[in-house]
Amino acid sequence: MTDNEPKSLPAKTELTAEQRRNKYNRAVREARLVTIDLRGVKFSADPAAPLARGDKTRRGFGSEIVEFQYDPDEKIVFSCIRWKINLKDGRKNIVSCQVDYSVLYDGFSSTEEEIVKLFVEYVARPATYAYFRALYAQLDWSAGLNSPPLPVVQFTPKV
Repeated sequence: MTDNEPKSLPAKTELTAEQRRNKYNRAVREARLVTIDLRGVKFSADPAAPLARGDKTRRGFGSEIVEFQYDPDEKIVFSCIRWKINLKDGRKNIVSCQVDYSVLYDGFSSTEEEIVKLFVEYVARPATYAYFRALYAQLDWSAGLNSPPLPVVQFTPKV
């Protein structure tokens, strides 16, 4: 082999389910929450929203990870979690709310990015839900919506 020939890269080893679970559990034990900060809120309610009731009224909500940065040298992960909720009366959107939280954890030791992404999905995201649920309840009350509280949700890791 000459110096000009490409060198073969070592084959990427796939983790077994047990290895993934062990690494994920180690990340959960080692990680330390540094901060959860409110990054932004967008809320709008149609003036007729408090009057909307009945079979045509539907609520939908969900979340997504909109930013993810992992620095294995510094052993920190930063993520931005976005929660959204909307209330529709028929096809008309009468309430919408979007809330972003910045979350920072440190303390990871030689953890693969794949495992840290799982950690953010199943630990950081649920950590922000309680804050979102409380904030939305306050916004709902302030707007006079009197909608039922958001449900308690369960996040079960698929590791």
